[in-house]
This record gives sequence, structure tokens and C-alpha cells, in this order.
Amino acid sequence: MAKKKTTVIEMEIPEWANEVTIPVLTDAVHDLITSLPKGYGIKTKSGEIWNGFHAQTLHNKLIQLKGFHDRSIRRTREALQYHLEKGLLGIVLDADGQPLKKIVNGYRVKIYYRI
Repeated sequence: MAKKKTTVIEMEIPEWANEVTIPVLTDAVHDLITSLPKGYGIKTKSGEIWNGFHAQTLHNKLIQLKGFHDRSIRRTREALQYHLEKGLLGIVLDADGQPLKKIVNGYRVKIYYRI
């Protein structure tokens, strides 16, 4: 069987035809988390939380970024859970070892800190 001969045509692709990558939500959340100082939000010995953050505060900052204005907070929580499993975040625990929860807008939410 004979092989078909193919010719390679070199062409210039116009600049407007190049694809632009859009950042993924987990990447945007990662950038926001890494902008925080290490240890941000760790519970002190007196029991007070020093600047811990919850999903809503991170989500409010995220929707200000270009391309993320219409995202749901559920996706932000999923991204936080992903980074928690990867070891970038930690959850502030109470004396019983349960996640410490704070009441925000009538909801009990977990408090995170950066490792």
C-alpha cells in the first residue's frame, strides 16, 4: 500500500485568532489564598481567632475579578474544599476537635486559615 504524500503549509495566524486562556475558578481562589500571609486566621491560645476567613469573604473578593462576576458561592466553597484537601488551607477547630463555626448572615460557616 502506498503512502499518501502530504505537504505542510506554513501560514501566519492572525493575532485575533489566537486563543486566550481564561483562568479557572480554583486557580483564582488559589491566587487569593496565596496572597494572604502564612498563618492567617490561626486560633490563638486565648481562644480568639486572629483574622480567620470564611467562604463568603473570599467569594466577595472573587466576584470583583474579571470573568467571575456571575459565579455562585457554591463553586467557591468547592474550590476551598479542594485546597483544603491539597493542604493549602486548614479549618479552625474548637476544644472538642470539631470545626469552629461562626454565624454570618444567619448561617453557621466554617472558619479557614492559611497553612
